[in-house]
This record gives sequence, C-alpha cells and structure tokens, in this order.
Amino acid sequence: MATITAHMHVTLDGYAAGPNGEMDWILHSAELFESVHELTDRTGVALYGRKTWMLMDQYWPTAADQPGASDHDRAHSAWYNTVPHHIISASRHGEVNGLDHFWGEDVLGYVRRLKEESTDDILLLGSPSIQRLLMQEGLIDTARYYVNPVLLGGGIRVFPELTDRLVMRRKEVQTFGNGVVALEFDLQS
Repeated sequence: MATITAHMHVTLDGYAAGPNGEMDWILHSAELFESVHELTDRTGVALYGRKTWMLMDQYWPTAADQPGASDHDRAHSAWYNTVPHHIISASRHGEVNGLDHFWGEDVLGYVRRLKEESTDDILLLGSPSIQRLLMQEGLIDTARYYVNPVLLGGGIRVFPELTDRLVMRRKEVQTFGNGVVALEFDLQS
C-alpha cells in the first residue's frame, strides 16, 4: 500500500495563501529546493486540489524550457511531466487528459483506492482543504510543512476548522539559511 505525504508552505500565523490566493510570500533557496527534491524523488504520484493543480499546471509543464531555467526548475518540471496527477475536482469529475485524472465524487473512497492500488508513494501538494479532509479521515501518513517566517494576518488558513483533534509525532526538523523551518510529522500510529 502506498503512503501519502502532505507538503505545504505555510506562514508563521498559519496561512497557506493570502486573501486572494497569493503565494508571493514563499521564501526560496537552493537548499530548500533540494529538500523538495528529496520528497519528489521518493514519490511517483501527485495529488492536488483543483486550484493548486491549476497553479502548478500553468508553470511546471514548460518550466525546464524557459530561458534561465534553474536546476530546480528542470528537475521539478521533469518530475511533474512524468508522474500521474490525481486532481480532486467536482467540476471536472471523471475526466482523464494525459497524466491528469480528475475526481469529484466519493473523494475519500477514491483516495483510499489510490493508496491501495498505487505501487508508488503519493505526494499531496498544497491543497489545504483536501489536506484537512484527508487528515481527519486518517489517510495522510506524513505531513511536511515549510514554515516561512512571514505573518500575513489573513488569507486561506491551513486548519480553520477541525472536527477532531489530530496528534502528530515529530519526525524531522530542518532549518534553512533563509529562515524557513521544515517540520515533518508522522500521522499514522
């Protein structure tokens, strides 16, 4: 059975995006990109909410081909262009387009089947509402949050409403020169 690792950049005050979905507050560095590559190297399936996928799909398919593309751009673009994308989307339910598989009905059942049937581990990128849903149902095995030293004061919260308390076990803490701290937790007992 595959595992699901949730990955997200967050602010110190608990936001995944600004009030209009902006993510220009995320701090980048070569060492942080290397940490992300370690995640993508061990996963062979991408899972997204529709909005996160739309952001990713605007950039990553051709990022490696752009003038001045960084090593990170080339590596992540190669990963993005070879792994299947499972996108939770009620508006495009059932569509399949190349690597993109859209699903909007019985999301929990779909993700359970994906975990059971996948031979590769799964990386859930961003998608705060999907992360909350899957966490509360015990479907996420590991969560890795890149905490940026930024206070937004408003926007899209990572955990605005939880119906049950979730206890996580610290697995790893990694600090970066730009002030970002990666916190990785196990969620499964």
